[in-house]
Amino acid sequence: MDDVFFLFDNQLIAGVENLIRSAKHKLLLVSPYIDLDSRLIDALNEKKNFHDFQLFVLFGKNDGNYKKSIRKDSLNFFMEFPNVEIRYNERLHAKFYQN
Repeated sequence: MDDVFFLFDNQLIAGVENLIRSAKHKLLLVSPYIDLDSRLIDALNEKKNFHDFQLFVLFGKNDGNYKKSIRKDSLNFFMEFPNVEIRYNERLHAKFYQN
């Protein structure tokens, strides 16, 4: 069985940053709201030049208005990845991060 960790507050940001940095081939990010901070952007930038790296992003909530669920600069940043899949689900109310 894989290890599962529950993190809160500052531990969550540090945990997601470590998860991103340790991802080798795939990364799944699920969150109702996405507003990337500089630490997460720096970690993700390390993966941007690996064309075999797959990034999956699922975000949502906000009654069908995706612009309330993800900052425009975060969405534009994700779209710079060569192998990315970005999905929106208006009923999403969960957070999950996996590499």
